[in-house]
Amino acid sequence: MRFHYSRIGFVICFYCVYTTLQGPVTRTKDGNEVRTVKVADRTGTINLSVWNENSSLIAPCDIFQLVQGNTTVRGGCLTLNVGRYGQLMKIGEFCFPFVESPDFSAYNDEWLGKAGDSSLTNRCETTSK
Repeated sequence: MRFHYSRIGFVICFYCVYTTLQGPVTRTKDGNEVRTVKVADRTGTINLSVWNENSSLIAPCDIFQLVQGNTTVRGGCLTLNVGRYGQLMKIGEFCFPFVESPDFSAYNDEWLGKAGDSSLTNRCETTSK
């Protein structure tokens, strides 16, 4: 993922050239909608967690810019988040080559120790090709 730091925080540009819905839209007890999608570019893939209106905007071949996003580790899996004050903006459409490896959201034992997450019940499933 290509990113740089600006006055408003980290800016990440990525291409949704390979988008896989990782399950249905989930509703929280507060009424928010959450969906996880897998996004990719030339450097690899990562799970992206999108909330509310952003959950229906993502489609294959879209190019997005994420401002003030963040990452979290749950059960050894790295996930990119839009964040409370983040902005996900579609900046174009493009047919772009991508790679499925490395998968930055694949389960990794090292993430558990670094994040202090001892919960193994939320392990992500990885697919090998």
